[in-house]
Amino acid sequence: MLEVFFPCEICGKVFANKKYLRCHEQIHSLEKKYKCNVCEKAFRRNEHLKKHNMIHEQENPHVCKLCNRSFRTRFSFGIHWRTHTKEKPYVCDMCGKSFGDRSSMRRHHILHTKEKSYICFFCNKSFALKSYLNVHIRTHTQEKPYVCKVCKKGFITKAALDIHYRVHTKEKPFACNVCDKTFSKRSNLNIHYTSHLKIRSHVCEICGLTFKNKYSLNKHLSVHSQERPHKCNECGKGFIRKSYLKQHVLIHTQKRPYSCEICRKAFRCKSNLKTHSRTHTAEKPYECDVCAKSFLTKTYLKDHYRIHIQEKPFECKLCHKAYFNKWHLKIHYNSHSDIKPFECDVCNKTFSTSGNFKCHFRIHSKEKPYVCDICCKAFTQKGNLNYHYRLHLKAQSSNL
Repeated sequence: MLEVFFPCEICGKVFANKKYLRCHEQIHSLEKKYKCNVCEKAFRRNEHLKKHNMIHEQENPHVCKLCNRSFRTRFSFGIHWRTHTKEKPYVCDMCGKSFGDRSSMRRHHILHTKEKSYICFFCNKSFALKSYLNVHIRTHTQEKPYVCKVCKKGFITKAALDIHYRVHTKEKPFACNVCDKTFSKRSNLNIHYTSHLKIRSHVCEICGLTFKNKYSLNKHLSVHSQERPHKCNECGKGFIRKSYLKQHVLIHTQKRPYSCEICRKAFRCKSNLKTHSRTHTAEKPYECDVCAKSFLTKTYLKDHYRIHIQEKPFECKLCHKAYFNKWHLKIHYNSHSDIKPFECDVCNKTFSTSGNFKCHFRIHSKEKPYVCDICCKAFTQKGNLNYHYRLHLKAQSSNL
């Protein structure tokens, strides 16, 4: 049987299969030999440089007659024009769904094929489209080519820059068709919509709780059925889903396969490591468009956003008190059950939350992590430090 080799056309290096060749070719694709004479920004292709040059020329010759938006290329204008005409000429041959441009259809088509042929040579993660891979590579190279003209903050994608720019322009293009409230992000509009959606047609016959769709109802029913088909071989504990079991098994094996390269702290889940890594980089990629406060995770942002729209979806079944997030509801439930799972091994005092326990333990350890930067006095609790700061402010104002 003849051995087949795949040579690189650029440097001549030979590979055993096409997958490794494609992976290697990305090294060459990172080379940027086309430089802009104005700002010295480099590009991999000459056509990308030509497109970039239009930014300096400020030429947007193609103007939309309906909304006055201008575009650099006829192609971009054509895609935009279809948003007015509602024309969707690109049809998916697998499900019949139609799209306004070819790239949107290609992205959708991947949902059917599940094909991911573009591989990152840094971490071996695979992607369905080359554009997705290019964006992902920037997370390794820390390249942020899209820079805000106002505050000079850099972004990995143009979409992220466009969303950020609305903080400066105060533009809120996404309007609620129920109450006319506007938002800078579509995701925030979707969260807001839930405050209007009081009609929930799928009712649980056991407890009367209602759900928006059948999937959510079926997911909830497993709570009543007590059916836990996925059993742990070590302790016999059962789980509703296989993914929950996989995560639980790591408790017995003590395996924490995902470790932080900076502080070596290990985690059971990759997502937990990703969130932890941001504590070192101080990266908070999820920004509230109401108050501009930033958060480590999307969940933290969603929880915070409910404060602005005054939505409290997590209600206590016993006293009907409502909360912004699930965690606060969980803590509240302990007040009904008198469950205090966190016990101090020095004085045996028990606490309903780990936060209260940690705060208490500082009495024994004498740890005072909150230090005043005016007089260097230290405190066990942040609240005490804040109160202490107010004493300084009061003293300063009385001296004026």
